[in-house]
Amino acid sequence: MASLTVGVFAKVPMKNATLVLCAGTLATLAQPCLAQTTDSPVSSPPYTAEQLYTERHSAAVASVGTMNFVVGRLATQCRDSLGKPDAWVKEFVGSWQSRNEQYVRAATTYSANMMSYLERTQGSAAKEAAMRELTTAVRGQGAGTVSDLIGAGDNKEKCARAVGIVEAGRLDVKPNFPGYEAISEVLMILQSMQATK
Repeated sequence: MASLTVGVFAKVPMKNATLVLCAGTLATLAQPCLAQTTDSPVSSPPYTAEQLYTERHSAAVASVGTMNFVVGRLATQCRDSLGKPDAWVKEFVGSWQSRNEQYVRAATTYSANMMSYLERTQGSAAKEAAMRELTTAVRGQGAGTVSDLIGAGDNKEKCARAVGIVEAGRLDVKPNFPGYEAISEVLMILQSMQATK
């Protein structure tokens, strides 16, 4: 899989700002608040926005989003070739998402928090630009991966092989996944933030 660069999404200037949760916002996608303080190591809270919103974390989050896109696109494009019912698409995608739930949730929460932070600190235009860039990157990388796996047209054999790869867990988020360390770090930070709520 090709490397993924998320430019605007990852380039957010944040100096010495500690990321804490606003009271009562954890239920609404854990919107972060910012308070001024000194830097702290990534391994212990409170976390600075600079420590959380890094290019490395953003790329890992985009990789999880890309895999989610790949699994969904494979299911949609291979359903007819494999003679599967419409309900199979949801089951297939749901199975992958269930196996990777903690990472999908961390990527979703991180993205929502990043967009909220951008809107508060740089305005709606910066948030919209970052969202467009992230969406374009995820869809572009995902479409390329699907094309590499099954090519164009109706190909039952390639679809069966690609579906087998997903079902065997070879596209799951685990130590050999691109950005695994970074997405695990994001997950740890978000869990720590929830625990200190």
